[in-house]
Amino acid sequence: RLTVTGRAKDVLFVHGRKFHASDLEEVIGRVPGVRPGKVAIVGSQGREAGRERVAVFVAVETGDADRTGATLRAVARAAQE
Repeated sequence: RLTVTGRAKDVLFVHGRKFHASDLEEVIGRVPGVRPGKVAIVGSQGREAGRERVAVFVAVETGDADRTGATLRAVARAAQE
């Protein structure tokens, strides 16, 4: 069980673009197979100095490995759009 109690900032900058974490959480929360209200987005320092990455935490509906894998791939696509 992972509990996210807060984040250092609500605005993320990735590849020169600004994102609000709550907006990304809403988009990813609409992916089929993601449990409602079980999404957290945080910024993470990239390997390169000054670069920020997006870390996505989701809880998915239980099922077989193929279904879980498909859900996680859909989450990755949604995060990149």
